Amino acid sequence: MTDQQSNEQRMHELARKWQEGTITPQERLEFDQWFDSFDDSKMAKPAGENPEELRERLYASIQTREKIGQRTGGRILSIRWTVAAAVLLLLGSAAWWRALRPARSLPVVAAAPRHPDKVIVPGSNKAILTLGNGSQLILDSAKDGLLAQQGSTMIMKEKNGVVRYGGNAADENAADKNAADDTAPLYNTITTPRGGQYSVSLPDGSKVWLNAASSIRFPTAFTGVSRDVEVQGEVYFEIAPDKTKPFRVAVNKKMDVEVLGTEFNVMAYEEEGTIKTTLINGAVRVVKGNEGRVLRPGQQAQLRPDGILHTLNNADIEATIAWKNGRTIFAGEDIPTIMRKVSRWYDIDVEYRGNITERKFTGGIARNSDISVVLKILELNQIHYSVEGKKIVLMP
Repeated sequence: MTDQQSNEQRMHELARKWQEGTITPQERLEFDQWFDSFDDSKMAKPAGENPEELRERLYASIQTREKIGQRTGGRILSIRWTVAAAVLLLLGSAAWWRALRPARSLPVVAAAPRHPDKVIVPGSNKAILTLGNGSQLILDSAKDGLLAQQGSTMIMKEKNGVVRYGGNAADENAADKNAADDTAPLYNTITTPRGGQYSVSLPDGSKVWLNAASSIRFPTAFTGVSRDVEVQGEVYFEIAPDKTKPFRVAVNKKMDVEVLGTEFNVMAYEEEGTIKTTLINGAVRVVKGNEGRVLRPGQQAQLRPDGILHTLNNADIEATIAWKNGRTIFAGEDIPTIMRKVSRWYDIDVEYRGNITERKFTGGIARNSDISVVLKILELNQIHYSVEGKKIVLMP
């Protein structure tokens, strides 16, 4: 690799980090120093793009945003952030945030709102635990340590925020000793709101992560012949192996997932229509009525709105579990699909006025990014918008 290629690769990496909001102060200084000596004439150009036209288009976009910012006094795209996008394009990538179908060149008519990140913030660890007696605990504000006792099961909140269920213990100081007889299982429910996520260690040691606007209902002790739970929304599972007790997940009361020991993701938001079960490791059997499908790692079962069960052989695992790993990835998705994800995580409402582009987009951002990053991306892709409190209005 030549020095020029090495430098271009480094600038590509820093530009991408700048867009994602993950760039460190030291890396930002490095990018700033490079920016001050920016010379796009030495860089590789995307195939079929006239260098002069590309340069004019990129810098016209920068100048337009500067004028808008001066006119409105609002928070605007920084020149360096725009150049970061330009760098990705000039280096021949444009792959992190791009339209899968080329966009028409349109004038920018909407400036970024004034400090939207002060009103709209990314989600965080928050959830509500509903105990067997109907009482509720707000987990994000609860102190570490013992939360409650349900039957013989102790419910603890660990220092890392995870709620852990441990069986066969007794404590006279337990907060809740509302135990029924041993034959009647007590059920708990953990629910995350929009803008929330949470993780729990179930009584059998299985680990569960809940995405925003999701829930899981489970017994405080798995005493039967199987381990049965119910979920809604989006949930990631790491199941503790137990050949004597299969693990079963009831999804939206529409289908079941039967497990022995494995890792998988269930996405079952009602507004998405299709329920998706994606297998990461191990094996699961997805059941709809009398029909069942055994999945292999990398496969995804899709229960469509018409009730048909379909198997996708090469699921995008990275995009599917990105939310669990602190990222939001869009893989060839249209604006309504993207904005539904944004709506759930940032706890906002989205309104459409007019016909929005049907282009599909691929890319991603860090999950802890300010809403400003999302809005910048919309603007770069010629999507017009306004922000009204905690509502984003998109316009053609």
